[in-house]
Formats: sequence, structure tokens, C-alpha cells
Amino acid sequence: MSSPPPYCYFPLASPRHIRLLALCPAFTDAQSIICSLKEVSLDDYDDGVSPLPYEALSYTWGARKGTIPILCDGKTLLVTPNCESALRHLRPMFKDRLLWIDAACIDQQSVEEKNVQVPLMGEIYSAATRAVIWLGPGLPGDSGMMLRARTVGNAVYLRVVPGLPVLSENKTRLAARLMSPEEIERVRRVCSHDWFQRIWTVQELLLAKSATFLLGRSECPSSALYTYMLLTDAIKQSNFQQGSLLHMRSKAFEDVAPNAVAGGSGWLINETTNMNMSAEEDNEESLSLFLYISACCDTTDMRDKVYGMLAILDSVFGRIIIPPVDYSKTLPRVFEDFTVAMIRSTGTLWPLESIAHSRAEDLPSWVPDLRDPTAVSMTWHWSGLKRRVPHCSMVDMTDPSKPGCLPVQARFLDKVIQVYERMPIFRGMSNDDGAVDAERTECLSAWTAVAAALDLQFSDDYDAYTEALPKLTPFLKYLRKRHDPSQPQQPPVIRDPDPPFLQTALGLDPDTSLLRAAFGLEKDKSRGTIMSRFDDQYDGAALFLTKNSLIGLCKGDVRDGDCICQLAGARYPMILRRVGHMEEFRFVGIADVYGLDGQHLEPSMRWLKSTLPEDELEDITLY
Repeated sequence: MSSPPPYCYFPLASPRHIRLLALCPAFTDAQSIICSLKEVSLDDYDDGVSPLPYEALSYTWGARKGTIPILCDGKTLLVTPNCESALRHLRPMFKDRLLWIDAACIDQQSVEEKNVQVPLMGEIYSAATRAVIWLGPGLPGDSGMMLRARTVGNAVYLRVVPGLPVLSENKTRLAARLMSPEEIERVRRVCSHDWFQRIWTVQELLLAKSATFLLGRSECPSSALYTYMLLTDAIKQSNFQQGSLLHMRSKAFEDVAPNAVAGGSGWLINETTNMNMSAEEDNEESLSLFLYISACCDTTDMRDKVYGMLAILDSVFGRIIIPPVDYSKTLPRVFEDFTVAMIRSTGTLWPLESIAHSRAEDLPSWVPDLRDPTAVSMTWHWSGLKRRVPHCSMVDMTDPSKPGCLPVQARFLDKVIQVYERMPIFRGMSNDDGAVDAERTECLSAWTAVAAALDLQFSDDYDAYTEALPKLTPFLKYLRKRHDPSQPQQPPVIRDPDPPFLQTALGLDPDTSLLRAAFGLEKDKSRGTIMSRFDDQYDGAALFLTKNSLIGLCKGDVRDGDCICQLAGARYPMILRRVGHMEEFRFVGIADVYGLDGQHLEPSMRWLKSTLPEDELEDITLY
């Protein structure tokens, strides 16, 4: 018997039309997968009316091309093994199930159709009744873990605040007694699934009306599983990049879909508030958050580092200029067009503030390299809202810049004359064994020795550099205390709960007050031993000395002779390197220089100004 002919896609009726997959029922897993495709218009869903209610599948492709045949409208359609596995677990027993699945509902061989359909994905997930997140068939014991995650998620929820641990030391120890080592490893295995590393899944989760994780045939609401994962990560830290990505995705979930997180009866474990920011600052910090998530996430086509963010940016920020999706463009051009669009949207240079270093030879120095997680940093991770420059003027980007060039206005402040030790980069490492803290301590000791030597060389009356260094590195205070013999090391006092009681709290007992009691009972708002931990913000930073005898830090490839400037539209001082002609420069990185803000100077003498007179600005071009 000959196999059915291959499925052939026909052009959609209009740019607003999409395809939906009707999955036919089956009584056993062994039965062949049979489905059909039908067209609908997204305009029919605009008023909240669902003429054909459907669910949107969120999953990872795994293989780049389909290899497993399924029967679609009587013809052969090839899908990836992971997609085929998801369809088998999603099949109902008695009636069709209507789904939207990118691999089947978009002609993946047509660049023209992808250019039209990809910008609609935000609307597609928003119009769906819910998103079903497929994490694979699972292993023995996973169904019980999903059930316990639902129990915990219904009882408590966590808020992620950058720089703060998810739980205090006391509550972390209590949580560790709630979960067996086997359960912790089981959750960490699920958390390491490729779905949590992919860029497209961010908007698929955030834009859906609701979302549920599906592991085998066990379901768990997305907010509940994220809470369970955060608890596990608080007990036993994952490697830096994986843990950081989990926390940042959780924060994005809270920021974009707060009702989904707190809408249930869950009890807030760590009541915290974010930094006091204006609406404009908060907007840019949120944009920076998504830029960082994109850099940390994986994708098959690197252009999707940008295209995979566009729907969520358009939905959340509204007035953002969205560059058109065009898969015929080169990767450098896609990154550059996105950066220009973000600068034009905000009138500021915030994308430059997110650049940790600029080493890519195929990109302009002022374009964030989203391919490298170490090249992008959170703006609040770097300067901690210290030594900032008020938005002195906006960037005029009404005329598109020439490819590879960014015209800006600058005021030159100082020059780098010597570069010292650089802090290592620890991404991909876990701090469970203290190895990361040991290396940070070694670098901090070298910086302290430099400061002491500079005091002997330049300071007559007091230890100016020795006092300046802790103010440049306030979030390494915990390392200084740890190695200060005058500071007694007292372990935190915790109560010793009864293990059977705790096991009951995490079990299937519907009385969730037991679980709340295990975490210290009745809304303990005390931060106690909580300490801000932005210590990773110094990873990759080098200490340097300026011509005006100031010390500072920069994550970029700072060198002797580099210029320290104040740019119109930027909140922080920037380090630039002159190339070619006098007005041509490369961007090196953000400078955090103690004393550059002139806090110890008379107002008339301060270098950083909130208003930049025309005669103090120079027109330069970044390449």
C-alpha cells in the first residue's frame, strides 16, 4: 500500500488569517495521529468572542526539521519527534481538540508566510483560551511532583526582586526540610528542560490568557510550577546562567501577568518592593530585562533573538517602534535595526547601557550582542542606581542613521591612564561549593592592594582610595565581612521543626496552613538576614585609574587612553575609544567612577551635569 502524498500548503486568504489544527480523537496511543487544518481570521477574535475556541501549544522543536509522518487532510505532514509526542498526549478520546501549533500551522518552507505570520504570534497566543506548555512524557515520579507543585503553588507564591534572595537564610533552611533530595533533583531536571531556555517560549507564556504545564498527562498551573522551582533553586542553587534565567523569567511573569501570579489564594512568602523608579525608568528597566532574557535564551535562528521578543514588547510597551520581521536580512542588520528602533522609541541610549562588553567583530560597538549572555547585563545590575546622570537631553533619531553608525553628542570628562585586575566571569557555575566567592575574594583583595598603593602614592591626609573602593563595590560587602577578623561569625538561629509535621505540610493534606506555618507562620515581614546580592554585577569588570586620579570600574575592554564621556540621552558615563578620525569612536562600556559625579565638589565645579550647554557638546559618531 503506497503512502499518502506529502501535504501541500495553500496561501492564506489574507494577512490576518491563520490555520488551526483539529486533532482527531483516539482510544489508544498506538493509533496513528490524524488531523486537519482549517483557516480562521484573527479579526473574528478581536471582541473577545471565540467563534472557534482553541488552545496554543508551547513546546520546543528539538530537531530542526520534521521527520515523523502524521496524517493531515489525508496527506503526509512531517513533524518533529517532540511535536508528535505532544500530539499523542494531547489527543482526546471522544471529540476533536482544536490547537494552534507553529510547526504545522505555518508553512515553514515559505519565508514570505513566516514574515507575515511571526508578527501575529502575540495575537495568536492572546486569542487562545490557554497555552499548553509541553515538557515531554516525563519519568516515573514526575506526576507526583506536579501534584505537590500544585499544592505548594496554591498555598504560597514568591516574588522575585533582582539582587535579593528568594528566601531568607532561615526560610531556606526550613524549605530544605520540606523537600527530599530526590524531589529537589527531580524539580531541577524538569527546570533544565529546553523549554525554559528558548526565546519564543517567553512570549508564549506571558501573552496567553492562562498557561499550564503538561508533563506526561499531569498538569500544573504555570505560576505554581514556577513557585516550586524557585523554592528548589533557593535550597540548592543551579548554575549561574540557568538560575539567573529562571529568576528573570519569573520576574517578567510577575511584571507582565501579575494577576496570574497572585490571583489565587496563595500566601506571599517574601513581601518586597522594587526600587523606587519613575515610570520612564521602570519602562527602560523592563526593556532591559527582556533584552537580558533574550541574550540568555537559546534559539535555532539567531535572528529570533529579536523577532521572538517583538510581540511581547509591542503588547507590554505599546508605543515601542517595532522593526518589521524580515528573514531575508542578515543577522547583524537585524540586531542593528532593533537597536535603532529602541533608541528612537525612547529617545535615550538605554540599549548601550545594557552592553557589558562589545567584542563582536561583525556588529557595531553600540549594538548589544544578543548571542552572548556575558555581553548583556541588567542596567540595575551594574550601577545600582548610583553615580547616575539625569536624562539631560533626548537623542534625535528622526533621521535613520547610516548602517553601522550612530550619531551622538558627547561631553568629554576624563581619560583612563592605567587598567588593573579584572574580575573573572562565573556564568555557568554554581556557588554551592564556594568556589565563586573564593575567586571573587581573590580579585577583591587585588583591588584593595591597588587602592592601598594609590593611597601611598597620591593621598597625603587620608585613605581616599581605600575608602572609595567599598563605595564602588557595595554589594561585595558580605565578602569583606566574612574575612574581617573583627566581625564575629554567628550562624543564624532557626527553630528545629518536627520532620513528620513538615512532610505532612508538603503532602496532599488540603490544610495549607501547615505549609504556611512551616515557613515561619503569619506573614513575617522581617528581612532579618536578607542581604542584597548584586555581587554578580562586578563579574568581568576591570579596575582603572583616570588622569584626574579617580578610580572606577568597567566591564568592557577598557584600555589606557580611553575617554570617559557624558552622552546626551544616557544615564551613566560611557567609556569610548577613538578610532580613525577625531570624531569617530567605538563604544567600550559603562563607567562607574567614584568622584566623577562631583559629590565632594562645589556645584559649579561638578563634572556631570543634568543640563548640557550647547557649547560643551561635541558631535561624534559611534561605529
